[in-house]
Amino acid sequence: MGKGDTETTASRVVGNAFYVPPTEPAESLSEEGLVVVAGEQCELPYSVKVSVTEGTEEREVSAAVGDAVKEVLGLAEERFSGYREDSEVNRLNRAGPDTAHEASPEMLEVLAVANLVWRSSRGLFDVAAVPPRGSEGYRGSWLDVKVENGRVRMPAGTQLDLGGVAKGWAIDRLADRIAGLPGVAGALVTWAGDVACRGLRGPGVPWAVRVSAPPGASGVGDPAALAVLTLHPGDAVATSGDYAQQRAGSGPEGHHIFLPKEGAWAQRREAAVAQATVHVRGACAYADALATAALVAGVAGVKAARMMVEVAGDQLPPMLEDYVLYAREGPRVCRYLRPGGEDPVGRRTRFANCKAATVVVVGGGLAGLSAAVTAAEAGARVIILESEPKLGGNSAKATSGINGWGTQAQRAHNVRDECRFFERDTFRSAVGSHDLDPALIQVLATKAPHAIDWLRSDVGVPLEVISQLGGHSAPRTHRAPISKDGKPVPIGWLIMEYMKTTVQTRHAETITVITGARVTNLITENKPVANDYKETIRMYVSGVVYEQDGSAHELRGDAVILACGGFGADSGPGGLLQQHCPQVATMPTTNGAFARGDGMRFVSAIGGNLVDMDKVQLHPTGFVDPNDPLNQTKFLGPEALRGSGGVLLNEEGKRFVNELDLRSVVSQAILTRCGTLDVGDGKVGPHVSWCLMNKDAQEKFGTAQLSFYADRMKLFQRARNVAEAAKLIGCDEAVLRQTLDEYEKACGLGHCPLTHKTAYPTVIRADDEDLLLARVTPVIHYCMGGVQISASCEVQQMIQTTLFGKRRHIGGLFAAGEVTGGLHGGNRLGGNSLLDCAVFGQIAGDRAATILQESNRCLGTDEWTPVVLREVRNTDDRYGFNTREFRFNLHGALQLSGLEVGQFIAIRGEVDGDTVQGYYSPITRPDDEGVIGILCRVDEKGGPIVDFLNRIRPGNTAYMKAMGGLKLRFGRNGISWEDRPVRRISMLAGGTGIAPMVQITRAYLRYHLACNVEEKQALRLLYAAEESIDLAFVRTLDNIATTCPDVFAYGKILNKPPLGWTEGVGFVTPALIKEHLHFPPAEDTLIVICGPPIFEKIMCGTLAKMGYPRHTFYSFSQN
Repeated sequence: MGKGDTETTASRVVGNAFYVPPTEPAESLSEEGLVVVAGEQCELPYSVKVSVTEGTEEREVSAAVGDAVKEVLGLAEERFSGYREDSEVNRLNRAGPDTAHEASPEMLEVLAVANLVWRSSRGLFDVAAVPPRGSEGYRGSWLDVKVENGRVRMPAGTQLDLGGVAKGWAIDRLADRIAGLPGVAGALVTWAGDVACRGLRGPGVPWAVRVSAPPGASGVGDPAALAVLTLHPGDAVATSGDYAQQRAGSGPEGHHIFLPKEGAWAQRREAAVAQATVHVRGACAYADALATAALVAGVAGVKAARMMVEVAGDQLPPMLEDYVLYAREGPRVCRYLRPGGEDPVGRRTRFANCKAATVVVVGGGLAGLSAAVTAAEAGARVIILESEPKLGGNSAKATSGINGWGTQAQRAHNVRDECRFFERDTFRSAVGSHDLDPALIQVLATKAPHAIDWLRSDVGVPLEVISQLGGHSAPRTHRAPISKDGKPVPIGWLIMEYMKTTVQTRHAETITVITGARVTNLITENKPVANDYKETIRMYVSGVVYEQDGSAHELRGDAVILACGGFGADSGPGGLLQQHCPQVATMPTTNGAFARGDGMRFVSAIGGNLVDMDKVQLHPTGFVDPNDPLNQTKFLGPEALRGSGGVLLNEEGKRFVNELDLRSVVSQAILTRCGTLDVGDGKVGPHVSWCLMNKDAQEKFGTAQLSFYADRMKLFQRARNVAEAAKLIGCDEAVLRQTLDEYEKACGLGHCPLTHKTAYPTVIRADDEDLLLARVTPVIHYCMGGVQISASCEVQQMIQTTLFGKRRHIGGLFAAGEVTGGLHGGNRLGGNSLLDCAVFGQIAGDRAATILQESNRCLGTDEWTPVVLREVRNTDDRYGFNTREFRFNLHGALQLSGLEVGQFIAIRGEVDGDTVQGYYSPITRPDDEGVIGILCRVDEKGGPIVDFLNRIRPGNTAYMKAMGGLKLRFGRNGISWEDRPVRRISMLAGGTGIAPMVQITRAYLRYHLACNVEEKQALRLLYAAEESIDLAFVRTLDNIATTCPDVFAYGKILNKPPLGWTEGVGFVTPALIKEHLHFPPAEDTLIVICGPPIFEKIMCGTLAKMGYPRHTFYSFSQN
């Protein structure tokens, strides 16, 4: 096992699920090229590793680092050492209750951290609770410590123990100091096991920290290394363990952790957390304090520690990046299950099993470049075709920002946001669509923080400014700060500049960009599909035709990704706007002329689905240029104009709408409650509103950016006061003053009785000066409709003859961004456009790059295979009460599961350090490409695995394995089981045992239709359950029985039927078997039994008594 850049023990760094030995980048296995300074301070070892810029004299850096170490760690000793008599903390501890200690700035910083962690951990971390030496019966409390105006006062006997949190503070201070030295590119500082980093280890290479297992660890593979953590610049790691030291008087199994609420020293217990490691994006002082609190909570077990870390970590300034909790019993190793985060070990396994593919990306906006970069990082060769002379597309014109929740920027602004709120806001905005796909919103919401993190950390975009746009319940739309020279930074343009740099530098050898290349057609091929009983041909996309400089070219690839935008500029005769949304086709637009809807035409031409094509979004604030008011192409007025506090007024000087309502609502209000613009000569312009901003709103938006619109583009007009503003609007000054007086009152109340507005970014008053005003009008801004995709970006087509599904994917064709539909519904939520491009662009790139697999079959019986959750479908109405369908991606989009009909799988995951496992029969068919789905009860009847399944979100990893089962074979010569021909199939299902029966039914019906089987009702089912809520798939089964009465028949029986029940009552009897299943027994008839083990045992006995030979029936538990 190679070492990382550093490692920790009782503050050493931790773990990996299922104990897969951690691996590290080759660069972190050597100290070559690093300046290393090491030693001891306060009898604790420290280490500083520094990467330097080219041409830097290493001896000078080494000397400067040594000086910084002496200064900072020496200062820490002066302030916080409990073993130095004249240290500040000892002087504070000796001060009487009547003495107010004048605290140093360093002391105040540490006490502020202690206070926040005490609050967030609900008192589990308490630096004042440890009894002073010689006073074992006394314990203080942080509640008794008063910090006011830089002074600290404590009651008699209370003493502060700041050792751990102060150590973290010192590491932070030292890392900052070293990072600022000339010639330093990156630094990793370790002191007594706690770690902080700045910068990178090398160009594009992050620092790596190895986590060591605690003393006495066993059963974890290599006990010397639990995990390797990859650190972003500014990250910190801290570990606390029960083995670091023993406190005198704490008992033979006691250790140095004091339990504040119990007033006792913690005791070593096998089930207790023995080691806690916390990894944060921010100050090491917080990581140290949180790790200590985790050890305190962990006295009650791993679950208690996990819940405390997650709850407390969500309330602290630095973001929780990871944690590793270790208990000796088991042993248990619990890692942070970040919503939507893929297991790194599983990701490496996925990529190791695929072959290098060629991926063609059509479109050079954010969706296209996100797909290209992700595909290249997965090992693909990528060609980007962009129709314009340069990359960017409409993405480069985006100004409002990009949404995300739980981000570092939100944390810095003390905004607490959650996935469920963002998901709700997106659904609320999308109301009005019959084609809305909830799975797409679920993926978008879950992956939002990952997209922001990727753009910030990997691409380098400084997404540090947040604002609250219309329709949002919290400020979550991210933009970049004003540049150092004071110039405005349009966020779409900035993101695209960083993305282009990423493509041109990091991926210059694997990504080829061809501009001025307009794709005109898709190349398709018909290929045979794996099918044992009939030759089946499917269409696959294998490339594109494009035009460049008047010549046509063919470009072949293993996969094609469409990322070529919407149709917001296709307003001419016969255009897509005229075809699908003629009511807005004549309105102005913010789209570039390249937004022609090419991708929709390509897909429609080969039989793919288009959805929501009549859903075109109007943005309420397109600037009306005073010098060219009738120009059909408008400059977009960013959503942040209203998000910063701008108010909308009609020509009478009155407000008429909640400015922060949905775009659709604000646009409609302007069209119905504002007049048209009279431009003279009998010409009438669009409906216009006035956007008014005072000084405060201007500063919140950004005065430099406003200067761009006002001074350079001449889109704003200035008014010194309300009187001049009224003159510009052409309204009565008294009316405008009354409007602003009422608005000021509404701001004070937090509610507007006229518009029901409740969020007020800025108070605007009638006596404000230095006002800005601009005319705005609704404009065509975004097309919600487009190509239908799955949650894995596979382009869909309709299936006309099926009872189990309406669509399937077109092999080799993926799409992302505005070219797609089904995500935004009737109205896109502001800030979701760029997010859509980043999230689904990455997914499309991943799925396209992994399309070629070493094996056509994903699952085997010999090893556990990592699979990524694609989506979770709520199936209460379709399949039964408290059911969910969990659909997982196979490693390749064209790969098969490798199972046979009736074969089941095992699935496992980790919950609080325990491995949980369940067994399911897939409800997808073995010949379904790229996906496997299981149906689960998600209440207590689902078993322990449900705890894991209820926690994971799209993007998380589970592990699957092929198991035994029925293994029915459908071939050209008929159906067989264990080499015996089968002509008729009867099924006995009890409770949750219906899932394999549904798979058998799907397979048989497909076989029946393909081979024109003449046998009448060759498929029969008797379904028994305790109560009606236990019945699943009833609607589906009823539909099959009604649609195919000559093929399928079934009956139901309940032991506790509801009032009005007309079918079977009680238990399954021989009479019911004779009525509903095939009787008498026959050699070519197979009876399949699935349900609870006791049910299967009883049914096997009943069938035997009825004369069925044992080889004519199969039981999942008894066989």
